[in-house]
Amino acid sequence: MLLTDCCMVLATAAAPGTVSAPAWLLPTCACATLAMPLAMVPLARTVEADRKQYETVAPSAEEGHAHRAPKSMFVAPAGAKGQGLFAAEPIPKATYLFDYTGELLTHSEYLARYPDSVSDYTAALRHPQSGTMHFIDGRDVALGSPSRWMNHASVQPNVGRRSFFPPDGSAPRILMYALRNMDVGDELQWDYGDGYWAARGGLVE
Repeated sequence: MLLTDCCMVLATAAAPGTVSAPAWLLPTCACATLAMPLAMVPLARTVEADRKQYETVAPSAEEGHAHRAPKSMFVAPAGAKGQGLFAAEPIPKATYLFDYTGELLTHSEYLARYPDSVSDYTAALRHPQSGTMHFIDGRDVALGSPSRWMNHASVQPNVGRRSFFPPDGSAPRILMYALRNMDVGDELQWDYGDGYWAARGGLVE
């Protein structure tokens, strides 16, 4: 009998001010209550291990879908948005697609290049411990393809980002993943974030 069932029995069987229950019921409930935190220990350890692995381990750029299957995506007109990136074959949900690539800039280098903080191809990431800001500028086609071609979608983006700071202190990365299954012809779009639009004076997408 589950703990909730035990409590229901006690609530329905007991008169006010009394406890009317079989002799085995109260000890069973007490043991179940004590056992619950112990039963959750393995789960908590698993969650903690997954979190640490997420923070310290990431696939290499060569493992990205675009690297392994370079013809799986293509650039084509995307209406009023200009050019866009599209799927040339089905892409499963949770697929690591590619890194957001480009020139890595410090905060001061970014402000020197873009004094008004407006850049169409720059993605920012903040170090989780130090709070230091880094920027990846994909304006150079040679450095920013194919990530630079992705357009914005805030309502239903099908691509999400993961900021990764290698524990060895090497350059930070932004990894892009498929948020859902994609079919042939689907445009790959991600949420640029509030900071992108705030720098443009709240411009509506």
